[in-house]
Amino acid sequence: MEVIARPGADIVAVRRAVEGVVANSPVRATVYTGREIVDGTLRSLSQITAIFRFMVWAVVAATALAVLNTMVISVVERRRELGILRAVGTSRRTIRRVVLCEAAVITAAGLVLGTFVGTVQHVAGVRATATLTGFTVQYQFVAVPLLTATVAAVGMVVVGAIGPAWRAGKIDVISAIGYE
Repeated sequence: MEVIARPGADIVAVRRAVEGVVANSPVRATVYTGREIVDGTLRSLSQITAIFRFMVWAVVAATALAVLNTMVISVVERRRELGILRAVGTSRRTIRRVVLCEAAVITAAGLVLGTFVGTVQHVAGVRATATLTGFTVQYQFVAVPLLTATVAAVGMVVVGAIGPAWRAGKIDVISAIGYE
């Protein structure tokens, strides 16, 4: 139940009066001021936001491992192919570039797909929040998180692709061709 005091009313006296009424109530009741309710809600929101941030970083870490794993597997499974390229005269530098270009294509595809799916989910989430809360909530596209995610993705791919690219460039032609 909400009690709205007249302007200029003594809030402490109103609170005491309300506490006196609910003290005799057969149903347990607690009295909170509007400020206490707002502060409690903001604390809850802060905790939920912290959990979501942690979840985002967990997803980022898992994604970084997935990219590294994909690149390593790509180099290992294509050892013979990379060895044949070296045998026909492709330089180590070019082999490294091929692996890095493959990483760039994976990143570009992931960014495009991720941006589309993320935007659709964000719009749906905003609409669901508006429906559930009864408040008017407008969707607004903010470029900063997208740019941050893009820079982070490119950074993860560069870090994740350097090792496999270096390994691919060092492939010994004879052992790679005779690998299978």
